[in-house]
Amino acid sequence: KNFWLHTTAAGSGKGVVAGVGTGSGVASLIHEFTENPNGWHQVTAVYNGISLLLYVDGRYVSSVKTSIANEDALFTIGSRRNQAGFFHGRIDDVRLYSAPLTSTDIFLTKDITVSKNARNLVAYWKFDEGLGVKAFDISDNDMHAYVTGAIFSSDAAPINNAGTTDAAGFYAIEGVNYSQAQTFTATPVKNFYSRYALEFNAAYSSYA
Repeated sequence: KNFWLHTTAAGSGKGVVAGVGTGSGVASLIHEFTENPNGWHQVTAVYNGISLLLYVDGRYVSSVKTSIANEDALFTIGSRRNQAGFFHGRIDDVRLYSAPLTSTDIFLTKDITVSKNARNLVAYWKFDEGLGVKAFDISDNDMHAYVTGAIFSSDAAPINNAGTTDAAGFYAIEGVNYSQAQTFTATPVKNFYSRYALEFNAAYSSYA
């Protein structure tokens, strides 16, 4: 039931499988990495109420019409729900949204971090802690994850800390590493000036 994302079966080419289920039926999409099979890839699975869509490295690759059963379940990263079938490899920068992303959303954010205020963001694990037994969710939902059977690696995905401005031109970057125990939020400040005006002078008519 619900949804899942895992690697292709042993013995086949390296790739990813995205799936959803109703309890009685299953629909899945399979994509093999023909380019750079051993490198980092950004994978996004989107369910829009009618179809499951799969994007790899910011680009649409396939879709299938299907339905889904929504049921409360233990959410795991790197293993099956019953703690079996562990993933062998590296996972970084995992995000969950409560509504479908558009292809533009996916392409524009595939190489950068997003703000905890990003529209419909439910949880976001950057995995930048570097040590310890917890991976912190930087969203306001605080769905922090316990790290079991995995270690932090210095081989991180090429994701840049970044921010997208809002309508007023402001942005913030949350969860920036400061030390082994602390992170901070970078919030740029804009200087505003009040009671200023342009003066036009006939002697300098070409300038303001």
